[in-house]
Amino acid sequence: MRRNFFVLHFALLLLGLLHFQCTDHGPQTNPPKVATGNMAVINPDLFRFSVNLSEFAGNAVKEFGIVYSVHYYDVLKGSHTDKPTLDWQKILFKDNPSNGLHTKDVVAPATSYFRIYYRAYAVLNDGAVLYGDIKYDQQDKSGRAILEFVGVPKLAKPYHAGIILMDMGQKPIKNYGVVYSYNTAANQAIAAMPTLASKSIKFSYENVKISVGGSGTGFLLDNLAENNVNEIYVRSFVELTDGTVVYGRYVGHAKK
Repeated sequence: MRRNFFVLHFALLLLGLLHFQCTDHGPQTNPPKVATGNMAVINPDLFRFSVNLSEFAGNAVKEFGIVYSVHYYDVLKGSHTDKPTLDWQKILFKDNPSNGLHTKDVVAPATSYFRIYYRAYAVLNDGAVLYGDIKYDQQDKSGRAILEFVGVPKLAKPYHAGIILMDMGQKPIKNYGVVYSYNTAANQAIAAMPTLASKSIKFSYENVKISVGGSGTGFLLDNLAENNVNEIYVRSFVELTDGTVVYGRYVGHAKK
């Protein structure tokens, strides 16, 4: 009888240990994660974005996708941010929000741009929003300085011009400034894409340095003698120390 008691006690103890090992000891402690994949340009009109979800339990995610902001060469075309959130543009992914990599091909938000800033996001069922790391795609990958004309030219004195250095690049700058073409009557010829063969305002970078970003640099087209003009085109340029001339993508234009 005593032996049977010890056998029963041992069996109950063994069952208890097995139950302890198999029991779920509480909710998952690893925080959910959202990671931003690299944007891929499939062709000029089609981009691919990707989001990686991990450590999500059950139906925790209400929606997920990409938020982005476009920085145009024409800096006045629209506001932008280098830290996009749901207050900016978003691309909603429609597939099941399971753990793993998700991709989506979309019509290009812009076909001509300086940079697109983007990052992954996920909205949880409790309303919390998680963001992935911020990335950007720069359309011009030549490594050259990117300088752009800012604003709309005037048709009468004083003729103001503004430029902004968007990227210093990796190649040394020798000179920079603006080139412009104008006419004083509608029947006169005019170059819609002015070059250094047209009129210009030129600065030596060694003597007049400008910094990247900010509100830009303003000056006058003080070699334009006419009191008023009928039409004018203005764009920026950078001359590198190797003799290469790079013109801005945005061309300012005004016409009576």
